[in-house]
Amino acid sequence: MAGVILQLYTVDAFTDVPFKGNPAAICPLPSDVNLDDDILQKIAMEMNLSETAFIKLIDKSDSFKENNKHDRIVFKTLSGDLIVKREGQSIHMDFPVGTTVKEDQSQHEEIVASLGDISGVSDIVYCDSLRYLLIRLHDGWSREEFESWTPDISAMKRSSGRVFLVIVTTRGPPGDGYQSDDGAPYDFVSRCFVPWDDVPEDPVTGSAQTVLAHYWAQQLGKNDFFTRQCSARGGEIVVKLRGDRVELLGKAAFVMDGVLKL
Repeated sequence: MAGVILQLYTVDAFTDVPFKGNPAAICPLPSDVNLDDDILQKIAMEMNLSETAFIKLIDKSDSFKENNKHDRIVFKTLSGDLIVKREGQSIHMDFPVGTTVKEDQSQHEEIVASLGDISGVSDIVYCDSLRYLLIRLHDGWSREEFESWTPDISAMKRSSGRVFLVIVTTRGPPGDGYQSDDGAPYDFVSRCFVPWDDVPEDPVTGSAQTVLAHYWAQQLGKNDFFTRQCSARGGEIVVKLRGDRVELLGKAAFVMDGVLKL
């Protein structure tokens, strides 16, 4: 492995402003470079970002430079084909829907208690395929209140069970701050917490939007949404429920490139 040199890039997703949205590192791996999982994990830890993605060419005759010129790229993943394409100024991604079922609050008392003084829970649903728990707060929060509220992450982490990620969601009128800078109203907003994976709060979570789409489609009687994940970095996403698939559209800001020497 000594002497291997790789390109490394960082991109902020679901934003067009650097240092907002969801930061990710991307490391293209040439077809003749094989790194074991331990090395990949160490590279990800070195980057210390929410996500580090390693992409590899399937055909040795291909090149990253030429393939990135296409408007549509298919990634072969363990979860199936992930199709990414350009749509105007946005990046379009296609995911399986995160189907939810309603659950009783008594099944998740520890997690609800970790949320602190939230003035009540309106609904709780669970996505078994992702192990995501969605908690809807009562309406009435201003956007400022929702963004400044902080759960007890340590208490949440101490709760045991089948939950991997907690989505907290609510909605409100544009007059309470629920709109973009140019005045477009949000259909709902959310925040996501993953203390069991040592991520107190995830900046922007694409997979969580597939769960939110399934839930809010039933609540609002519509399939197209404009939403914001209200972390400190924040990010805006267009979400479209299409049968058993969810389309996510968002912008991205290229931040940095460099060389990784192994």
